Amino acid sequence: MTRSTSTTRLTTFRLGPTTKETNKTTAAKIATTITISFRIAEKSFAKARKLLQAFHKILLDQQQLISEQQQFIQVKQSSVNELVNKANCFDYRKDYVVISKNFYDTFIQRYQDSAYPTYGPLKAILAPNNANDVIESENNTPESMNQADNQRLQSDWNNLLKKLKLKEDHINDLKNANNDLRKETINQDSYSTGQLSKDIRTLHNHLDKFCNLKRGDEIIESEVKELLKRYGCQLIGEMQNNKNLIISGLLERHVIETIITKSNEYFKENNEDDEQDNDQRLEAKIVNRTEQLLELINFVPKNRTRTDEVSKTTSTKLRQQIYGVLGNRGFCNSKGDKEYQLIVKLRTEVAALMNRYCTFKKKKLSENEEIIEEIVRQVVNIFLFRLKVQEPVTYWKFFENKTCINTMMMEASLDNIELENVYVDVCSFPIIGSNLCEAEEENKDLKVIFPVQIIPTNLY
Repeated sequence: MTRSTSTTRLTTFRLGPTTKETNKTTAAKIATTITISFRIAEKSFAKARKLLQAFHKILLDQQQLISEQQQFIQVKQSSVNELVNKANCFDYRKDYVVISKNFYDTFIQRYQDSAYPTYGPLKAILAPNNANDVIESENNTPESMNQADNQRLQSDWNNLLKKLKLKEDHINDLKNANNDLRKETINQDSYSTGQLSKDIRTLHNHLDKFCNLKRGDEIIESEVKELLKRYGCQLIGEMQNNKNLIISGLLERHVIETIITKSNEYFKENNEDDEQDNDQRLEAKIVNRTEQLLELINFVPKNRTRTDEVSKTTSTKLRQQIYGVLGNRGFCNSKGDKEYQLIVKLRTEVAALMNRYCTFKKKKLSENEEIIEEIVRQVVNIFLFRLKVQEPVTYWKFFENKTCINTMMMEASLDNIELENVYVDVCSFPIIGSNLCEAEEENKDLKVIFPVQIIPTNLY
């Protein structure tokens, strides 16, 4: 028993050193593992820090991009709003809708050329499980991240192109609207006071040429004497010597009054609501029903309670629009180039009127045939339609023989003449304007669009 115990102790003594070496080796391995773990953790923290910094930079770049996009949209929206406002004013020029695309091009070029932050740090998001993989993966870029980035950039680029296309379409729409407004403005300018005055001057020149009696034109004295008596005029000397002034002026007035009188008779005769031959009676129906409508509208604010702003201008706008249309297209040939009966009738009346008082050469007759229809249309459109487009409504007035001279209302050759002894002999073309008064009166509200054309005479 004693021997067995000694053997056990000896064995234990021999195993002791081996166990200690094993423990030391184990401890060394544990220490190494911990060190590696710390290194891996340290590198992981470093990668995470770089990842956060990269994300932060990406967010800043995205915010900057969003800011530029918002600025881009605001600038273009401001330009579009400005164009819309100018389009509503009816008086802007073509260059108002010409918007430069430099801003688009600059922005898109900057967008294309701008480089997003390098995504190298982001590959740590796929961090490997050991230190060697972390170190080896530092210089590699995942294809999936590049593909996602390209897709996002392409998507943003496509969105910008769509917005650009929408803006360009809107600009084209504004250009078309501008062209329509420009055409409408041109039509409206034809009824402005300045344009009306020019057209009246043109009509007077045509009448002056048409009624001017030249050498070789023979006057029918018996008929001319009746014409002189009608307007209270007298000739001094031989009648043939006064034909270029007195008689020509009387003929011009007589032509104007004849056309206006016959046209007014036409409107009265076609006042009935008859469905037959609507095309030839269209203008008459429009005029008659317009006057009835305007009278009824003006009756509303006088006989109905409540107030509003629309009723104050409704009759004016209706009058201007309707008579504006008639002044532009009234009594034109129908489709199929069918002549209007009233124009044919007036043309015949005026030709008969001139032949009643004078005998013309063949050359003069051919010239008259060419100009007479234009004169008829001008007189009808100006005196019956376009004067009613003006606001306030414009009227016309002839001054009679022996009316005193008023240089504010009359136009004539008055050089070296004492106005105190000068009077109207012949009034060849009427005064046209608003708030008209007699020549002896004064009216501070008088507005003359075209002065009366007279031939003066000295009564002493």
